[in-house]
Amino acid sequence: MVRDVNGHWERPDSTVRYRVYRFTNSENPETQTPVYIGQFNTRKGYRLNETTDSDPNLRSEYGNKTWWYRIRTLDAAGNTSQWSTAVSATVKDITPPKIPTNVATKGFEDYISVKWKLNSEPDISSYMIYRSLCHLGSWVECLPQDTCRVWQSYNPYNMNIAGEAPKTSLAYLDNKNRLPCPCSGPFVFLGELTHDSLKKAVTAGNFFYDDRTITGSPLCYAYWIKAKDLSGNMSGKCPIPSPEERPEIACERLHDLTPPDPALISGLFAMNECIRVEWLGPPSQDIRAYHVYRAEGMIPAREPDISYFKWVGGMTVELPPAMPVLLSKPYEAPSVAKCDRISVQATPWMSQGYFTDKSIEPKKTYWYRVVSIDYDGNETKLEKSAAISTFSFSSRIPDAPVLNNPIADASSCGVTLSWLPAYDAAKHRGFVVYRSNSASGNFVPIVSAPLTYNNFTDTNVVKGQTYHYRVAVLLLNGKLSAASTVKSVTL
Repeated sequence: MVRDVNGHWERPDSTVRYRVYRFTNSENPETQTPVYIGQFNTRKGYRLNETTDSDPNLRSEYGNKTWWYRIRTLDAAGNTSQWSTAVSATVKDITPPKIPTNVATKGFEDYISVKWKLNSEPDISSYMIYRSLCHLGSWVECLPQDTCRVWQSYNPYNMNIAGEAPKTSLAYLDNKNRLPCPCSGPFVFLGELTHDSLKKAVTAGNFFYDDRTITGSPLCYAYWIKAKDLSGNMSGKCPIPSPEERPEIACERLHDLTPPDPALISGLFAMNECIRVEWLGPPSQDIRAYHVYRAEGMIPAREPDISYFKWVGGMTVELPPAMPVLLSKPYEAPSVAKCDRISVQATPWMSQGYFTDKSIEPKKTYWYRVVSIDYDGNETKLEKSAAISTFSFSSRIPDAPVLNNPIADASSCGVTLSWLPAYDAAKHRGFVVYRSNSASGNFVPIVSAPLTYNNFTDTNVVKGQTYHYRVAVLLLNGKLSAASTVKSVTL
């Protein structure tokens, strides 16, 4: 008779041999074809016998497997006993499911949908959904600091006064400001879906899971799917995805319609014939560019209406070692914004920049606003940005006119002068003619008012005398140019 499930049995005194059989169930043994395990003789001095069933086919590929055992005894005369009571033993399934494949994601305004190809194993019970972060379109494992490359940062203020970056990117890197290596961090459990429920979703053509816990986030998220069978085995490795699983991690971001926060002008500097605008933007990973708007102040100290502000420039946001690009036209977002440019961590240069406005006129008041544009092309509403003003100036002396050689006219006792450039009423108030009796002497004006033409005859002269002339142009803004080269003539 069988004693316990471990294969021990107690022998009657008359028993000399035991035969062990394996069944697939506990039903009537006479109606089944058992598997013969073996025959075992009585061990003298022992009342308990045992054996081990080590058939490699005991373990099922899918799910736990229960087997049933019975024993029959034979005496010395060859008589066989009735079947013993059946006892069972369960062999646990330790084979993990296959890794789910074809993981697909789709970003919407306020949630991300996930789906994948369902496993074909018959014992699949459910699927576990995990989420982490993506860096530049991939899930990046966090390694010890000394084993990964240092991600360098650059300083936008290293750009020159014209708003142009140095030709070499090495000069643009700020070696004193090194950032830690970016990595995605651990995966967090989002939920579990049964295999049967997902079959219905496949039939309906729907996504399987909607992640609605990330509303308003600028980050890019990594989604990892693990299959679980009825025995509790899970696909792949945990908590770090195996190399075989990593290609099946899908990255996705929200494609929202919400504009980012505006940039704040941190510095407005009037320079010689240009104005430098510096700003600090929102510390958000999906800022792609900044736009600068300008309006001319009609009334000093009074901010112009929002309708007067026009686009004048801007710059893009780039990842090191690439350099920001000055915009010659408003930034246009790609049709589909992907994760490949979204960093897992915000860095200082993502939220700062500057623009040099060289299309200004001196002695005027200019107002500026700076707005942000994200990867989906959403731009901050202009009225949400703060306007800052400054007064422009020019310290550049206008170019001197070119004075032609004077012509002496003895018959009329005069000296005729001519020069370039031609008089332009839109730029010039007029020309001033100077004369001196010495080439290095004191030149004094010989006209009572600026001339609005390009020639002049000096009749206040004496024969036999040498005269020296110079010409300067007076601009509409009141700035007087340098005087021309001295030209001399003897009458």
